[in-house]
Amino acid sequence: MKNMKVVIENNAPKLSLNLPHCMPTKPQMKTWCRHVLQHLDQKQSREIYIGLVNLKTIHELNLTYRHKDKPTNVLSFPFELPPGLDFSDIVPPLAEETDQEAEGLLGREEIPLGDILICPEIILKEAQEQHKLFQDHLAHMIIHGTLHLLGYDHEENSEAEIMENLEIKILKELNLPNPY
Repeated sequence: MKNMKVVIENNAPKLSLNLPHCMPTKPQMKTWCRHVLQHLDQKQSREIYIGLVNLKTIHELNLTYRHKDKPTNVLSFPFELPPGLDFSDIVPPLAEETDQEAEGLLGREEIPLGDILICPEIILKEAQEQHKLFQDHLAHMIIHGTLHLLGYDHEENSEAEIMENLEIKILKELNLPNPY
């Protein structure tokens, strides 16, 4: 993978978190996304948006897009180009250039992968109920959301098994516990 851009926007209320449950840094969250892409040998440069949202927002989105009238922990929205366009219309081809010149293209060469919306309030509640560290559960949800952006799903038992096994492997590589 050449480059990766993760944009993180926090629109969620501040949580009262103490060590070791504190909110991870943006570089930590970016590392979790990058690790998924590297694990799956994704070669293209990618851009992922992670939005931390409140209960009301995640509830409304879950109702609108999944027709489930309750808040949820994570929602993923894979990027889709409008009909009639392809990636060459939005991403200029890369010429042979030095690393310094390539750095100037950051933001232009990443192909949007999609958006991950996370509700830290739900993550905290679930972490407490499941006796997990907040950061560990958040890492799992970011990895889970990234896999959804890449087309993985868990609607069928066979799909769920594949996705869960991937999550366990990726978390283990990051020295994080098995969430299941």
